Amino acid sequence: MKNKLSGDFLEAAKARYLNEIGEKDERLSRKRHLVEMRGALMNAAYAYVPRVECGSIWGKDHSTAIHASNQHEVYMKYSPNYREKYLEAEMALEWASEIFSFSPRNNNDVALEKIDNSIGIYRRVLKILERKREKMNNESLKEST
Repeated sequence: MKNKLSGDFLEAAKARYLNEIGEKDERLSRKRHLVEMRGALMNAAYAYVPRVECGSIWGKDHSTAIHASNQHEVYMKYSPNYREKYLEAEMALEWASEIFSFSPRNNNDVALEKIDNSIGIYRRVLKILERKREKMNNESLKEST
C-alpha cells in the first residue's frame, strides 16, 4: 500500500466488511461467491484509492483489481450475491472514511458517473424482476382457471 493512512483505512474497511457479510479472508479460494466478494470490495474501494491499492486489500496486484473492474457491470446485472456484497462494501468504506477522515480521491464527476451507472443497472434489474413477476402471476392465473 502506498501510505499508512490508506493502508489502515482499507484494513479497517475490510474487517468491517467481512464481519458484516459473515465471511473470512480466503484469498486463495476461487469459489465464485468469494471471487465476487473480493471484487465487490476492490471496486467499491476505487473511489478512495488507485487500483494497485484496491488489489492489495486482498494481497493481489493491480491486474486483479482491473479484472474485477471489468466484471463489475456484469456482476451488478446478473449476480444478486455481488450486488449485496457491493452495497456492504460501500457501507464499510463509508464507515471507515468517517473514522479515518479519509475522503474519496475522485472528483464529483467520477463519483456521479459511478452512481448513475449503478442506478441504471438497478433499473434494468428491476425491470427484469417485474417482467418475471408478471409472467409468474399470469401463469398462476391460467392455472387457477
